[in-house]
Amino acid sequence: NEYAVPFFWGTNTFAINTERVKKALGDMPMPQNEWDLVFNPKYTAKLKQCGISYLDSAAEMYPMVLNYLGKNPNSSQTEDIQAATDLLKQNRRNIKRFTSSGFIDDLARGDTCVTIGFGGDLNIAKRRAEEAGGKEKIRVMMPKEGVGIWVDSFAIPKDAQNVANAHQYINHFLEPETAAQNGNFVTYAPSSMPARALMNAEYRDDNTIFPSDEDLKNSFIMVPIEPNALKFMVQQWQGLKAGK
Repeated sequence: NEYAVPFFWGTNTFAINTERVKKALGDMPMPQNEWDLVFNPKYTAKLKQCGISYLDSAAEMYPMVLNYLGKNPNSSQTEDIQAATDLLKQNRRNIKRFTSSGFIDDLARGDTCVTIGFGGDLNIAKRRAEEAGGKEKIRVMMPKEGVGIWVDSFAIPKDAQNVANAHQYINHFLEPETAAQNGNFVTYAPSSMPARALMNAEYRDDNTIFPSDEDLKNSFIMVPIEPNALKFMVQQWQGLKAGK
């Protein structure tokens, strides 16, 4: 690519159905480290009854597990990746679904109660649940232990035939008014700084969409994974899902 420009940024985090989680945990209190709800077998064993969903992507999941284990979330070390796999294996039997797309409706309907996903999509699930009458109460989490931060960019290929048009489209997309409308629709943070002020107050002031400096303190940027490390991760992940 000869040219790339950010257009949205967001989080890899999780959401819970507050009532269903409370019911499934019974007399067990909510954990100090909220990530325990997705990665601690003591909690996932209880929550499996109301449904836990993981993203179906090694590249998205491993950094979160590594961060949870206190390791470098972007580690390419074989022993770190193996440690993450070992933890995931302990939770495997408690996971209902692996999906990177179907989790919005599952969560909004109450088919799952703990869902790892992309922050904006989890907020869409919350909005859908509210629009459906609010029976399912969804809370998007921003654990103090941090979340994964990613940036999506437009890229213009080197051999693009209509570079001027591409620039015009990108410029239009990044106009604060346009970026704000798009931000309201997808519940992600636009890269255009002035757009935030033009967004609906409920989104503009929501720290799961625009994390505060405090939220970002323990969070981490998800960087491209080294090819060899990614290959190993994907092999481990496929074996894990197959129950090996």
